[in-house]
Amino acid sequence: HTLRGPCCLALKSRQLNRIVDERSCVKLSSNNKHTLSSLEKKVLRLCPESVTVQREVCGHSFRAHCKNLASTLSKPPLCKDEVSIPRTCGHSSVLPCYRRDEELSPCSEPNDRHHIYPCGRHMTKPKTCAELCRLTLSTPSCPGIVECQLSRCLHTVSVSCQLEKHAIQILPGERLTSSVVYSGIEYADAPPEAPECRELVIYSRDCGHTMHNVPCALAFKYAAE
Repeated sequence: HTLRGPCCLALKSRQLNRIVDERSCVKLSSNNKHTLSSLEKKVLRLCPESVTVQREVCGHSFRAHCKNLASTLSKPPLCKDEVSIPRTCGHSSVLPCYRRDEELSPCSEPNDRHHIYPCGRHMTKPKTCAELCRLTLSTPSCPGIVECQLSRCLHTVSVSCQLEKHAIQILPGERLTSSVVYSGIEYADAPPEAPECRELVIYSRDCGHTMHNVPCALAFKYAAE
């Protein structure tokens, strides 16, 4: 840019070419240090024009008035140009450039895929991508409910999918073959993690007398005493 002023200022203004190139562009280095003499600052304050300041770190640029160039170079504004940051999930987030190195918040993009639980029978469809990623990484147990037959009494119960294999585990001993639990018979123990059977059965004592409508698990307890 040209301006009218004392000869000494004119000479000094030509030295500013070390900062401002022929395209009126200023290179803003990563350390943001541009040392200007008091005379150079005075020259700049007299100029009514503006220049392009290009950032070295991110490559973005902005316009600055020459009269404010000294303060702009010593303390440049944050770069607010929008940048797209790719995520590991395949989506991307748009952020101001000065926040590009910040930790990204969980991905809130809508999810259209299902997560299949380890059992292979049940699945769920999370609402967001972040929820799907959390399920995939944590591999939680299946919360689904299934019906199965208890191994000792063959009654049908509803259990969580993850407990099914325990409920149907066969242990040594007799199994119930009717609706009557007899005292003195060595029935199999119930699997440790199987739920108590509440099906009503008949309990037959050693003397032949019977008790009706006894919860199945309680009848087996009587038989073992």
